[in-house]
Amino acid sequence: MKSYRRQDGFATVNVRELENALERALALAPSDRIGVDDLPPEVGSSAPVIHASGEIRTLAEVEHDYIAAALRASGGNRAKAAEKLGIGAATLYRKLKQQRQ
Repeated sequence: MKSYRRQDGFATVNVRELENALERALALAPSDRIGVDDLPPEVGSSAPVIHASGEIRTLAEVEHDYIAAALRASGGNRAKAAEKLGIGAATLYRKLKQQRQ
């Protein structure tokens, strides 16, 4: 599924492709409910949802979760995750190293 990055940073997707992905997931799902695992990686691996619980997380925590989501979406491939995040591979490696410390 092709997505485009708008100037405000949000990704947009082709609605027709999204409809096709949902129809395919419905047809192939083992039950009458669609789960994240039933969707293609481009659709099922969205960024973490921010809940208005009153507690503000640090930017480092949000970045950690977002990088983890990108790595899951790319099957652990760091170069692909860096590309999805719009950063260089060296930048991603540095951020991962900082997270481990």
